[in-house]
Amino acid sequence: MVFFKVFFLRAKEEKGATMVESAIAIPVFLLVLICTFDLFRICYNQLTIQHVMTRVMRQATAVYFQEMAAGDQINKITEDISRSLNSLGVGFDASSGDKLNLCPVSAYPCDGVTLGAPYELMILSVEKGIQGVFLPRYVLASEVLFRNEPI
Repeated sequence: MVFFKVFFLRAKEEKGATMVESAIAIPVFLLVLICTFDLFRICYNQLTIQHVMTRVMRQATAVYFQEMAAGDQINKITEDISRSLNSLGVGFDASSGDKLNLCPVSAYPCDGVTLGAPYELMILSVEKGIQGVFLPRYVLASEVLFRNEPI
């Protein structure tokens, strides 16, 4: 019986301490949790951009470079990348500062789009800005190396 009284009396005396500890620990825990979700979202966006670029360029070297004129190729590549990223939840909008550059390796780094000659190595690079909740604004950059291969 004495143990019972001592235990419950001590619990009543420490109620304020528990509240103070919770008031300190809960915001720190939530901050860590939200930053973790932000980090996972940034990693998802980076992997998605790389996957979409690889898929579009694989398709482009097989189809677009044989069937279309130079201006149509660029528009189709940009349209495919933008549509694919938007459908996967990673928006791509050139008006908000996102960039797409395509140029031969010999002219790298470049700003804009330049088509190379047949069998020339090309680099497609995409830069996408992403704003975290607590993390600062990041620019995710991804590059794909491919060869112009006419059939």
